[in-house]
Amino acid sequence: MIRDLPLPLALALALCVLLSACALLPDRAGPITIEREHADAMARLVSDYRRANGLGPVRVDAALMAAAEQQARTVAARDRLDHGNFAGRIHRHRVDTDRAFENLAAGDPTPQAALATWKASAGHQRALVSPTSTRIGYVRALAPGTRHRTFDVLVLASD
Repeated sequence: MIRDLPLPLALALALCVLLSACALLPDRAGPITIEREHADAMARLVSDYRRANGLGPVRVDAALMAAAEQQARTVAARDRLDHGNFAGRIHRHRVDTDRAFENLAAGDPTPQAALATWKASAGHQRALVSPTSTRIGYVRALAPGTRHRTFDVLVLASD
């Protein structure tokens, strides 16, 4: 029986049981809707911003769309912004990890508002104006059951 086990082992066993039970709980986010249809508009907005900063345009890229969608689903399900293993995820999508960037936003009411959030942040703004960036993936996740409700993921990379 469990009471016959040494205390550290009993506590470890109890922790394993609790963690296993947590794995059976559904995602906190509830249903998640993925919006891909804003990618072309985001590419135009980012390109306009880049042109104003003396840089070339960006275009939508299928591999970066897949990477952005994967992360949008993840952050929406967790209701928390986190880049996770960005390098590993980007590498799995056959993207050069040395010249790739990811901007995340949560709670912005529109894609334009997410872009404004990124422009206002020095680190995110640097990604928007990276001279090597030529393509993007942009996905918006809607998760009404979460605290943030919206999650925007923009991946930028070079050719």
